[in-house]
Amino acid sequence: MKRIFLTGGTGFLGRYLIRELKKAGHEIYALVRSETLAKVNLSEHFDGVTFIKGNLNLPQICETPEDREMLKERVTDVIHAAALYDLEANRESLYLANVVGTHHLIHLASEMRKIREFHHVSTMAVAGNHHGLFQEDYFGINPQFSDPYGETKYLAEAAIRNWKTDTKKTIHRLGILVGDSKTGEIDKVDGPYYVLRTLKRLHGIMKHWPLFKVLPFPFCPNARIYLLGGDIAANAIVRTTERPSEQEIRTYHIMGQEGGVTIPHLLKLMLDHLGTPKILMPVPQNRLLPSVLRHFDIPERSLSYLYSPCRFSVGKITADFPEIKFPKIDQYSETLFSYACRELFLGRNS
Repeated sequence: MKRIFLTGGTGFLGRYLIRELKKAGHEIYALVRSETLAKVNLSEHFDGVTFIKGNLNLPQICETPEDREMLKERVTDVIHAAALYDLEANRESLYLANVVGTHHLIHLASEMRKIREFHHVSTMAVAGNHHGLFQEDYFGINPQFSDPYGETKYLAEAAIRNWKTDTKKTIHRLGILVGDSKTGEIDKVDGPYYVLRTLKRLHGIMKHWPLFKVLPFPFCPNARIYLLGGDIAANAIVRTTERPSEQEIRTYHIMGQEGGVTIPHLLKLMLDHLGTPKILMPVPQNRLLPSVLRHFDIPERSLSYLYSPCRFSVGKITADFPEIKFPKIDQYSETLFSYACRELFLGRNS
């Protein structure tokens, strides 16, 4: 049994991590803000979890010296899943949450007397505007970023990699998280859900003009996107933590189905779900009108994934954990889209 300090445990991914860690029989210490504690205490999902009141923005992290000392004495593994993911957030907020918070956690982990492994949940966004295949061991190769989220997650990963320690380190770079693969549940409109919501609105307009068969839409026909359900991502992360690392640092790409899914195929899945028999015509990124994006409530930063020239290798996790299988998005896209259209797209968002 491991005694795990988990950050981000009350977030979307974190709730699935807690479920998987409990199944594996581990003791969990979850960092939680004081204002959040009253809400999570009402949930049976968190039964058996020891909550540590605190905040990664605090240099000491824990609100009480007693909790900090307890973690330093008991914890054997850290899973750092906390991050601010908001494509509309400013750089200062993202830097504080994603970079400064990680440095604070590294300092605490350095004082943990029984720590064996540190697991950092990173993201495909650290590849920035990379063209071509992005390998697991690629890092710091003249990165250029179109948004501060990717930049700050890159800096957080750099902090982990540059940390001089005997603790084994694992970087888990995730694709874009979507809802639960079995229920579709997700808590907010984000990422590809902006696209689905926009297509749903256009469906409501275009059905009145059946003679229009072609629909201009922002995407690159050659781009690929890497999607996986939150439950699938958490299962893969926890399963990789079960096998002790023999390396100083290892990196896994947890991206969902191998090779991702082409943007045209994803859009076709969405159109089929909506019952919109239209042909999409790609609109170049430099031809997008900001006023149109604002009309459909699409953050301009979110569109970079629809034009991404990057591919991600998954050779490392496939070689080390051949038993971990990632279902194709086609197998649960209907579940995702049905939940979103039913539960998320209400009022003006319909």
